[in-house]
Amino acid sequence: MMALCMAAVLPVLAADDKAKEIAPLLSQRTFAVIRVEVAAVNIDAAFKQMQDVMLKVSEDGKLSDREVKDMAMAREKVGAFLKAGGKRLYLVISDMTMRTPPLGAIVMGEKADKEALAKLFNAKLVVDGDPTTMPTATGPSMGVYAKEINGLLVFGAPAAVERAAKAVPGEREDIQKALASAGDSAVAIALVPPKFLVVAALQNMPTLPPMLGGGDTAPLGTINWIGIGIAAPPKLAAMVTVQMEDAESAKSLDALVQQTLGSLAKTTSQPTSSPWISGAIELPLALGAVQAMKFQAKGDQLVGGVDSKQMTDVLEKQVIPLLREAKKMAKRAGSISNLRNLSMAVLQYTFEHDNKLPPALESLKPHGVSDQMLTNPRMPDRKPGYVYVQLHKSIDQYKNADRIVIIYENYKEWGDGIAVGFLDGHVSFVTDEQAFKKMLEDTKKINEAK
Repeated sequence: MMALCMAAVLPVLAADDKAKEIAPLLSQRTFAVIRVEVAAVNIDAAFKQMQDVMLKVSEDGKLSDREVKDMAMAREKVGAFLKAGGKRLYLVISDMTMRTPPLGAIVMGEKADKEALAKLFNAKLVVDGDPTTMPTATGPSMGVYAKEINGLLVFGAPAAVERAAKAVPGEREDIQKALASAGDSAVAIALVPPKFLVVAALQNMPTLPPMLGGGDTAPLGTINWIGIGIAAPPKLAAMVTVQMEDAESAKSLDALVQQTLGSLAKTTSQPTSSPWISGAIELPLALGAVQAMKFQAKGDQLVGGVDSKQMTDVLEKQVIPLLREAKKMAKRAGSISNLRNLSMAVLQYTFEHDNKLPPALESLKPHGVSDQMLTNPRMPDRKPGYVYVQLHKSIDQYKNADRIVIIYENYKEWGDGIAVGFLDGHVSFVTDEQAFKKMLEDTKKINEAK
């Protein structure tokens, strides 16, 4: 799905015409629509930029085998979509699809291969007169079905597709205007905040938190719709139009945005000890994007945009460093999870073997330990991924189990630290190498003591 969103800008239909073609699937319960101009994809430019970003995010400047495979598969799917006669892709989101995947719709060429298009989204094609009927029950086990409705190939959960086939189209001028505001952008997004959610949000939060400036949230309740247009590589850019109730509410929202940006700038300029503390990653990212937009009130609208150069600056200076840190932290979290599972497997082994500890980590495979769990995502090429400290006594003979090291990451260079598992089952990330070495030495003394 992400690959299909990597598109370039080419006018195919007038913006108003494209906004109207999805009208048959809109109802009063629809609050978001995403349109992707797949037929205008500049595949080479899109995937080159995607690859460049991924390489910069990578710690070693290389793509993993999984990333290379995913890139190739994504590129293949985009090509297959176009070859099968697909032109545009829509995702329609309503309160009826909150617990299921959004309803999808494909605008097709005259000789489109509907079955091939449905297969790309793992959907079973159902045609009128076919003895195969869609199940009426809902739930993930029911799969995804596709059916031609008003010239669109619609796919989604069976119940959602059937509702779309029988529904009387609602007059949704707001969504059509939001899509039209994106012009011929490769990706167009229309958002209409559901009134009941807006009312509940404003009641629960009449003012923003202090870290966001503490401004009055009332202007948020006067938003009619939001239109977002994204032009993809080679000239990545974006524009946002926020339609307000009137010019006064547009000025009020503009003031709130500026107040929030000022407060965020102060918050995110202060150093934090951890990249996961209170939005240390999310807030700078949001700040950079919104600042670059340079929102301005124009009549009853708030309008902002980012050109190709500004988008590149945001990517290079904020998005890529933050994604790199996020990827690093995700690998650390994965390793800690492995150690926690291994530690629990060790304890389970002792329960089943008269308190005796396992002779090696491989002995834990009958207890649910897999080869993947024995591989450290932070250092996948290091074999073994984890070092097991073999203890000679039965587990009930050890006191202070929370200080006894049993498993740790097999590191070559210390770096920012390693994850360590202890005999009581807890896992810690140790940043001080000398402190870790002392833990190991103390464990050795305890193990050798009579």
